[in-house]
Amino acid sequence: MTGAGPCAAAIFARVTIETSQATDAAPSARAAALGAVKSKGLKYSMVSIVNLVSGQLLLLIFQAFGFTPTEANVAAVCISAVPAYYMSRRWVWGRSGRSSFKREVLPFWVFVAIGLVLSTVAVKIMHTAWVVRYPVTEQPAILTNLTNIFAFGILWVLRFFLFDRLFHIRHDPPLIVEPDDDVLD
Repeated sequence: MTGAGPCAAAIFARVTIETSQATDAAPSARAAALGAVKSKGLKYSMVSIVNLVSGQLLLLIFQAFGFTPTEANVAAVCISAVPAYYMSRRWVWGRSGRSSFKREVLPFWVFVAIGLVLSTVAVKIMHTAWVVRYPVTEQPAILTNLTNIFAFGILWVLRFFLFDRLFHIRHDPPLIVEPDDDVLD
């Protein structure tokens, strides 16, 4: 029984040292969030700008071809989401190869669907309000664009932090402490 005391103390000391080293090495959640913004924020912003420009151009083109604002919004969001996914996946999160449906594709399309519903409802409300207020005047197409930008802007920051976590789940090995043979003697 007396030998168990020093052995347990040695094991505890080793676990304490290794745990404190792991704690010192692991950044806090706040530091990790700031690191994500610094390392990927610019790339994420650039992909978002490309997606914003292409989506807005599609909105204008579809409305010029006679689509209603709501139809134009649905078509533009669905089309522009495909290159946005691949640009984000490859350039921002550095992923290549097969996409993981559960960890990458599904979360991305869930956010696209949320953005689509949010922006479509906002565009429909804006268009209806315009028609009620100005029944004889054609609604300027740019209002559809501004409404779409506003609706998707709400999701932008949330999506960045969520996808950064989903695309970069780190599986650290469990801390295994094996006692030294000489400590047990």
